[in-house]
Amino acid sequence: MRKKKRTFKRFVFIAAVLAIAGAALFFLVSPVQISSGPAKIYLFKGSKLVYVERQVPNGAKELFFVAEELLRAPSATEKQQGYFSQIPQQTKLRNVYKRGDTVLADFSKDLETYGGGTSKVQGLLAQIVYTFTDLPGIKKVQILVDGATESALGSEGYVIDKPLIRKDVKF
Repeated sequence: MRKKKRTFKRFVFIAAVLAIAGAALFFLVSPVQISSGPAKIYLFKGSKLVYVERQVPNGAKELFFVAEELLRAPSATEKQQGYFSQIPQQTKLRNVYKRGDTVLADFSKDLETYGGGTSKVQGLLAQIVYTFTDLPGIKKVQILVDGATESALGSEGYVIDKPLIRKDVKF
């Protein structure tokens, strides 16, 4: 009887450890954060990187919402006010998730069709990095293209093979 009790306690202990590890893994590599409130989406106005605010709806998946708003921006009103985006209009979001203090943002190959020089590629990277690092707990952004890490973006060869911080794309 004593052996059965010990086996049962061991089973309960292992189950508890696995449950805690599973919960920790879920929050550490979470694809979304549920949130509401304002989020900053970075765009350009003239030659300056500035932000506009978007209200994250209650219960929205914040990372997806922010990424989709970044790709959708600017609104018609913002365009009339002189805001614009360096991110190619046809770019689609494939996936976005958080791993520790890093967001992994996976975009379609269209991201590479920005049609400009070094300033334009640096601008589109700045929009992405600044937008995501404005979220609480996010310090870095790893940009993926069609699910893969690219060594560089475009013919200008802007290195994106590692997570980027604001200092890397200072604008």
